[in-house]
Amino acid sequence: MKVLSEKPVLPQEVRDHLNKISKNFELSFIEEKTIKYFKEVPLLDEESAKKLLEELKSLNFPELSPQILIKLVEFTPKDIDDLKTVLYGITLDKAKSEKILELINKYK
Repeated sequence: MKVLSEKPVLPQEVRDHLNKISKNFELSFIEEKTIKYFKEVPLLDEESAKKLLEELKSLNFPELSPQILIKLVEFTPKDIDDLKTVLYGITLDKAKSEKILELINKYK
């Protein structure tokens, strides 16, 4: 199989897609594990997640790739330490970090 393109997607979209296909098809081991993960980990609702993602994108912080933005929406860090964990290896100044947390906290 050849991959034609890749695009990061929100976990909420993956969850909804897997729930839809599970009604008509048997899921693979990985798909089942993914659904189990989504049941155990609290996620924002899909609408809030999409809005948060757009707001994070609008910050235009070049250090944050689309994949990192998705992780911020998935894990919704609550403080600087949590944010540093999600951003492992990426250094942001205090003002940028606080702006990210401010946006995330609007959706919690």
